[in-house]
Amino acid sequence: MKDAMLESIKKRLSIYELHTVTRIATILDPRFKKDGFQSNANAEQAASFLENDLVNLGNLDQFEDPDNLSVEASTTTKDPLFDFLNQRGATKKRNVRSDAIIIKRQYLERDIAIQEMDPLLWIKVKQADFPLLKSLMFKYLCIPATSVESERVFSKAGQIVSDRRTRLKEENVNALLFLNKNLSLQ
Repeated sequence: MKDAMLESIKKRLSIYELHTVTRIATILDPRFKKDGFQSNANAEQAASFLENDLVNLGNLDQFEDPDNLSVEASTTTKDPLFDFLNQRGATKKRNVRSDAIIIKRQYLERDIAIQEMDPLLWIKVKQADFPLLKSLMFKYLCIPATSVESERVFSKAGQIVSDRRTRLKEENVNALLFLNKNLSLQ
């Protein structure tokens, strides 16, 4: 029975690994990263999507003009002996894709967080290391609160316990609600 239940759960939940949003949310969760996937192909696909999102964020956040990707030298030295370092830094080209790959690799190579850790608290502590990941985590891991599902259950309970069925016992109403809500999971 245990094997049948596990197989059924895998069959029902494996489709969620194919959705882009759930892939990115899983890989962004520091408790799971690539270990949260049943399929290695889905984990690699999620890493690719994460890299693309980091590239898009890098284009928006770090650079005003994507065609001009040069980095300005932030300090000047008083000693002309070290001026060549400033000149090299001023002419050095930045590549947003390579920066995204480095950030992704640094994030994925760190150990996974403990299961009790809140992912948003984790990024708050690590935000200096991963500033671009913070905005992605807030985008993908913050689920807006909604009461739709509980309202559906109450509505269905109102349909089951009607004027014609007022003498139903509590456990029978619970069983009917359970069966009705889980009928699609067969």
